[in-house]
Amino acid sequence: MSENIDLPYTAIENGGKCQKRKQYLACITMSFLCLSKGVASSWSSPMISLLQSADSPVGKMDDSQINVLVSIAQYAGIASAIIVVYALIKWGTKVSCYLQAAMSIVGWVFLICANSSILVYIGRFFIATSIVGVDILAAFYMSEVSSDSIRGTLISLLTFSGNLGSLLAYALGTVTNFRLFNAFGLIPVALFPLCFYWFPETPAQHAIRGRTNEAVQSYAWFQNVPIADADSYVKSKLLGRRPNFSPRLVMREKSNRIALYVLIFMIMYVNFCGVTVIGNYMSKIFEIADCSLTPNQSALMVAAVVFVSSLIGAVLIDWTGRRFLVILAMISMTIFQCVLIAYFVLKEYKLSRNIRSYEWAVYLGLGGFSAANAIGISSVAPTIGAEMVPAGVKGILWGIAGILSLLSHSVIVFIYQFTTDHTMYYVNFVQAAVFGLVGVVIAWLLIPETKGKSLEQITAELSR
Repeated sequence: MSENIDLPYTAIENGGKCQKRKQYLACITMSFLCLSKGVASSWSSPMISLLQSADSPVGKMDDSQINVLVSIAQYAGIASAIIVVYALIKWGTKVSCYLQAAMSIVGWVFLICANSSILVYIGRFFIATSIVGVDILAAFYMSEVSSDSIRGTLISLLTFSGNLGSLLAYALGTVTNFRLFNAFGLIPVALFPLCFYWFPETPAQHAIRGRTNEAVQSYAWFQNVPIADADSYVKSKLLGRRPNFSPRLVMREKSNRIALYVLIFMIMYVNFCGVTVIGNYMSKIFEIADCSLTPNQSALMVAAVVFVSSLIGAVLIDWTGRRFLVILAMISMTIFQCVLIAYFVLKEYKLSRNIRSYEWAVYLGLGGFSAANAIGISSVAPTIGAEMVPAGVKGILWGIAGILSLLSHSVIVFIYQFTTDHTMYYVNFVQAAVFGLVGVVIAWLLIPETKGKSLEQITAELSR
């Protein structure tokens, strides 16, 4: 018998009118953590320019110091993957969220107080840990407490919060100094533990650790059902089951294997189809494109597009379904990559006397690509991952996927740098478009529809 644990959270309805107020409150609370993560993820773009200016609070940093600062995020990601996965397996999602918040708070405090490059390195390391862990932890928590009818929307709203943080980072970077910017990053994550204290651990995490009474209380609290009904459900469905932490045993389950394949595919797609490169080098791409606006102004415009698009994605995900959005987004992203290819071919081979008359293609390509990613990939991928991975094996599967994500991220950054140095710049977009086209085919064959299904039902269907 499978040892995977999942809860169909709409199985017990209070007269068919399950109140979701506490689920929305949990989403709002989680959004504080995601907002700070969004600021951290876009920290480099405005702050590196400031640290290399005369206004730097730690003295003007040279290129070698900046390279160290940029590479720190990778090491932070590895450390975060190890720490968060261990905490997720050992203590569950709530403690893992507290731990992630604590690391972020330490990082922001170091940056606010920084008076040397060493303190900037330490602060950047700690806030960069949130870039890897927060999206997954927040999605896991919300997937285990949300009703089927709104689960996708709530998880997508967390992505929206992260994109809001990124937009604010770009905007604040143009009007504030170093310390005020980092103080803003601290505020939401400092509020998070104060609010999150009032929310219980998820029923699934209590259940897989044998804490039946706590699971009953948590289920009743989130779903607003009588204790007797919650007790009946938990005892009939969850007693005697435990999490499985052995990778070898976990992979024996067909549902776990399929969930891992989907996670790996979505991660590889994000890294190889251009999302990683465009996200990390947005300002650089605008600089090379020689657009009339400054690179930071152009990047801010795209960030605003992403902000609006992520909200659209949150609205659509429980209406159109996950599979449709993912495939449509992948097709659209490939098309917009082709627009960028066309522009840079014109520029590289000097096929136009006035290349700036075509700069709209850069804004269309980058803006459209980023919008499609926000609507159908960045908002949907965490939802699918959280829905398909059973509670009892979340730590193991996320750990495997997280390590592969970091490795593929390093590979694609190396490919980008090598291609930029040794070939025409448009080749970067050709590679991404090819990967994107292959991704459409794989997504059509691999990704299932999970809209409106309980977590237990999803696992059962994957096991067939």
